Amino acid sequence: MKPMLALLSLLALPVMAAEPTLYGRYENIALPELGETLKAKMDTGAYTASLPAKDIERFTRDGDDWVRFRLATKDADGKVYEHKVSRISKIKNRADEEEEGDARGRSRRAVVDREM
Repeated sequence: MKPMLALLSLLALPVMAAEPTLYGRYENIALPELGETLKAKMDTGAYTASLPAKDIERFTRDGDDWVRFRLATKDADGKVYEHKVSRISKIKNRADEEEEGDARGRSRRAVVDREM
């Protein structure tokens, strides 16, 4: 009976959870599509990640919605990026944000897919 118990306990080992990965509040993320590595703040409650952008302009190309922007990071080189918009997200504004939005304190932001 003891050899059978040992066998069962060995079979259970692969099912055990692996050691979790520990992340800090800020992590460097690589964006090969943009050729950039940026410092990013982790947000465990978000399904998308945000890039600080400026000079944001939405436009239409071949019947699709696109967005043109520059990165608004400390080391940004001023390069202009253009990407197809996958959807528009409604974002709840923080109290210190001054952005055009609807009456409920929400703004609309373009979302682009990571594989651009």
